[in-house]
Amino acid sequence: MGAAQLLDIHGAKGGSDKPKTPTEAPDSLRSIALAKMLIAVGEGEFDGIPTAQNIYLDNTPLQDEQGNLNFPNVKWEWRTGSVEQPYIPGIPSVENETTLGIELRSGTPWVRSINNTQLSAVRLRFAWPMLQSIDANGNINGYRIEYKVEVATDGGAYQQVLSEAVDGKTTSTYERTRRVDLPKAASGWMLRVTRITLNQNSNKIADTMQIACYTEVIDAKLRYPHTAMLYIEFSAEQFRNIPAITVECDARKIAVPSNYDPRSRS
Repeated sequence: MGAAQLLDIHGAKGGSDKPKTPTEAPDSLRSIALAKMLIAVGEGEFDGIPTAQNIYLDNTPLQDEQGNLNFPNVKWEWRTGSVEQPYIPGIPSVENETTLGIELRSGTPWVRSINNTQLSAVRLRFAWPMLQSIDANGNINGYRIEYKVEVATDGGAYQQVLSEAVDGKTTSTYERTRRVDLPKAASGWMLRVTRITLNQNSNKIADTMQIACYTEVIDAKLRYPHTAMLYIEFSAEQFRNIPAITVECDARKIAVPSNYDPRSRS
């Protein structure tokens, strides 16, 4: 009997791979309400300016000693109470809102001519009725749309004042509002909003972007002389109720003898 011969045997398993069930990412975009508060801290001119570590929401500072923010996206301004202190933009204001509901498409910017030179700012409310994409496997994910806002003053060149993106997923209308401060003008402005991300025109991508409304704003420009003030703005979703707001600051300036040190009290 001769030696056994080694043979390579090739084969394949019968049947087919079990198809994967498509997944859907959870909604990640939510419209956010802002709480805005103007607080009269005290009468007279105060000394110095507090920092984010000196301002507290419900006894928690805006910023810890290591520089980490305890509350994201909080805006605040301080006024010392001087006679000539500047006003706080938008507090209070006279506003005229116009409902638009215009779709903003790539390649076709939305342009608005503004002739009322008394305006302090305009406010734009953007809306996305639905934002999502479906990949080749049927998975439903979010989508990203970039856009920008530009302003031209007195017939000059456009200057970019806002560049941002919406990035996430929503199956119901998501809105956001942006204030655009206007520089001084003799004749007026041109406002231009451009969608940078191309429209996909695909039944697998929901990417409609709208300019829901446009608001003209005239700030009252109240300076409140002789009153130290704190203006603070934060997302209302971070708190179940309006939080207690406190600030540590140097108090009112008073006249003292030239040889007296108010720090050491000597």
